[in-house]
Amino acid sequence: LYARKIGQKKADSANTFGYKRAEIIELAQAFRSKFHIIAYPMMNPDGVEQGHWRHNSKGIDLNRDWEFFRQPETRSVRDALSPLAYGRYNVVYGIDFHSTNENVFYPINEEVITGIDNFTQRWFPYVAEANPELNFRSEEFEPNSPIAKNWVYKTFGTDALTFEVEDELSEEAIQSLGHSAAESLMKLLLEELLAAEQ
Repeated sequence: LYARKIGQKKADSANTFGYKRAEIIELAQAFRSKFHIIAYPMMNPDGVEQGHWRHNSKGIDLNRDWEFFRQPETRSVRDALSPLAYGRYNVVYGIDFHSTNENVFYPINEEVITGIDNFTQRWFPYVAEANPELNFRSEEFEPNSPIAKNWVYKTFGTDALTFEVEDELSEEAIQSLGHSAAESLMKLLLEELLAAEQ
């Protein structure tokens, strides 16, 4: 989970914390017994502190630095996570949170084969149906731009998502979205694990 790469965007970081609050339910205990969550809820602290909208303190858009890793923020995440590609754990899914002027999922194109194939396309209806007032939409992309979800796919071979929420959402709406999305995500990933074990 990544959030707050882009300075002034607050809803993405708050949505990340909504996921954490969902951990109090029984489902989360079962989920955590099978999955480890690695989260970076504030990837751009200098940019946030300095009031930059899309850039870090050096004026670089961190969301476009996932190919050459010229910035310390993206390099540190790459260096921490890359060993997982060869370790005893499997990275099964990646989410990159953002906020913008709408609520949208940007999944990897469903024609691209991923570790848990088309997981995002299966998860999206649950999020959209649980939050009809938010008018979520989904728009698929090829994994060829230098952004976080594409790095996750290229490094680990697994599905990943850019999850964008509207800047102007209330704290209550963000928490509700985070809770419902986390619940359906955990259920679906546990179902995937159960199916794989049979």
